[in-house]
Amino acid sequence: MSTRILYVEDDAFVARLVKRRLENDGFVVTVSEDGETGLKLAQSGAFDIILLDHMLPNMSGLEILKALQPDPPAPVIMVSGSSELAVAVEAMKIGASDYVIKETDGSYLDLLPRTISCVFNHVRLIEDKKQADERIAEQAQTIQGVLDNMDPGITLFDTDLNLVSYNDRILELFELPADFLEVGIPLIDILNRIGKNGDFGVEESKEAITTRLDFFKSGEAFALDHERLTGRVIEVRGGPMPGGEFIATYTDITDRKRMEDELRRLATKDPLTDVNNRRRYTETSERELTRCIRYEHPLCVLMQITSRRLMIHTATKRGTVFWLPSPRRACTNFVMLMSLGVLAAKNSPSHSPKHP
Repeated sequence: MSTRILYVEDDAFVARLVKRRLENDGFVVTVSEDGETGLKLAQSGAFDIILLDHMLPNMSGLEILKALQPDPPAPVIMVSGSSELAVAVEAMKIGASDYVIKETDGSYLDLLPRTISCVFNHVRLIEDKKQADERIAEQAQTIQGVLDNMDPGITLFDTDLNLVSYNDRILELFELPADFLEVGIPLIDILNRIGKNGDFGVEESKEAITTRLDFFKSGEAFALDHERLTGRVIEVRGGPMPGGEFIATYTDITDRKRMEDELRRLATKDPLTDVNNRRRYTETSERELTRCIRYEHPLCVLMQITSRRLMIHTATKRGTVFWLPSPRRACTNFVMLMSLGVLAAKNSPSHSPKHP
């Protein structure tokens, strides 16, 4: 589509010259011979470029230019005589996109098409940038909406460990004031505030803050569990980004930790009596035996069976004490069998002492 030009010029001869020259370059030109008519046509929004002469009947070119502000419907180029340089300066201050002086030798006729093309291309670039900025702003708003609706808290720090982006979930997880976090705040300030809440203890607060700061400075992925005074457990995972930034997520794993503890308790304790079961005793015994063999310590096992335990497991004695000599001489492997109330030792030497 050809560029539509409005040329406001009261000199009919000059208007015909300019119109013919611009139409030869493919422009569509409409001429207005007075200021009032020119202003109405300019305000119609039907043109891509407006050319204004200064000396016009009814209204001057500067008056038309002022009337089109602050949001002109199209870029305005002032076209006036060479003796009116002060007018050029004033026009640029008001909002003209460019200024062309009508030289008496007619050289401006060759300059004018190039000036129009440059202004038009510049306007297109500005419009394209504006649209791109609007798209980026919409995308950023969408991404922020996604982040705010995610369960984990998220922070993104630049290469200097200053906050670039975050979501509101992190404020909730660490019980931080709503106005505390802002773009640009250093990571150390965030850690100090969390420490002030008592999350790192009193005596070890500085050491814990330094340790966490080192994790971020290392530029390597890490994972740790952060237990708050309230009992809430937050899993912190961090990792580097391709551009040198560092991202970290914060997930509330309190329920998962409680479930793990409960499963661990059920696996090692009797569900009816809450007493350690034979698996727990076996694990404990094997661990202690390994330790005693390593350090050449004697091993003493005291086993007391309560009356409640007797209802569940068959045992022959109460309060039985088994004494074993040094593990090197006594055994290399053993299993505690709570169902019989006996400590069975495999490969025991014949001279091992019996129980009293």
